[in-house]
Amino acid sequence: MTSLRRFLAALASAFFVCTAVECAEPISVVAAGNVTLLGNLGGRLATVKAVSGDGTVIVGDILNSPAFGRSTIQAFRWTKADGMQELGLFGGESSHANAVSADGSVIVGFISFADKEGPSAHAFRWTATGDVRDLGTPNGQIAIATAVSADGSVVIGYSSGKSVNAATTRAFRWTEVGGFQDLGAPPGKSIWATAVSADGSVIVGTVGPTLITGRPFRWTVAGGFEELDSFGSRYASATAVSGDGSVIVGWVGRENDHQFEHHIIAWNKVGKALDIGELGTVTGSPSGISIDGSVVTGVYSLRPYDVHIRLADQPLHSFRWTHSGGLQDIGTVGSIPLYAVSISADGSIVVGNYGAGLGYTTNGVFVASYRN
Repeated sequence: MTSLRRFLAALASAFFVCTAVECAEPISVVAAGNVTLLGNLGGRLATVKAVSGDGTVIVGDILNSPAFGRSTIQAFRWTKADGMQELGLFGGESSHANAVSADGSVIVGFISFADKEGPSAHAFRWTATGDVRDLGTPNGQIAIATAVSADGSVVIGYSSGKSVNAATTRAFRWTEVGGFQDLGAPPGKSIWATAVSADGSVIVGTVGPTLITGRPFRWTVAGGFEELDSFGSRYASATAVSGDGSVIVGWVGRENDHQFEHHIIAWNKVGKALDIGELGTVTGSPSGISIDGSVVTGVYSLRPYDVHIRLADQPLHSFRWTHSGGLQDIGTVGSIPLYAVSISADGSIVVGNYGAGLGYTTNGVFVASYRN
């Protein structure tokens, strides 16, 4: 379990922490698609979290470190036509964008606040028309909005007390009319909602005693909550769902002699599981899926994660998988791997990050296009 915790923590830090002395621009790109390097979008470090369904808007966080004054992290919205738009702090210490609607007009995430009682965060919903809504916290001190429906009307996420690993963590579904809805969970377990279908009717994520030792779940408006097959593993999670709700992807993990293996798994409507780790990957974690489930993106490795080797030296790469073409490595920036985090509805645009937190001097945001 220790190696798993280190693996997940290292992956998270890879996207949020800039340890390089300088953040230089890359010199060359070796990639399968048409890759555009956006750098750090004018900040010290930019971290992309999601791309809109139409592939035109990317959102995430940007770290600004002025020569004089306090460093800040703000949610951002970027388009090729209009460039960077920082959304503001919304009255908090920092703001973080996690997801965006299909047309890029609605963004959701969370606002962090300084609180003497411990960390505090509120879910938020931002619209291009100027409506910014602090959704608050339905359960405890922390509420994180993680995903949004295609039209922006349904927001999902999780809330908890002082720690998101606490037994009180609950998943929520929010709408303008109904407000917060608790998705429910088995007794004694917490639940983290991470992705939602285009119409907001299917929600997936992790359920268990902790975020590390959990099982994948699916929740539907019609049928409620159900756990998915995790092949007997204590380490498993559903990370994305197709826009039509028919395909869920995630990973199932096994630990053996200080090495940890992620198998990429796909579940269909009736819960039948397919191990698509057979694509030649040993360790993998999907981060996005197209609207019809035919294209998947994420991170993979050809060997298990080893706790004795630093993450920067692990053979981690990003993949784009299709039914027709199989597994395709997205490529590298020189020798630096690209880390895919989101995909457009038709599967033709992949966005992600490279370099940050892994000891590289080159880091930033990339967009890979597979459109003809």
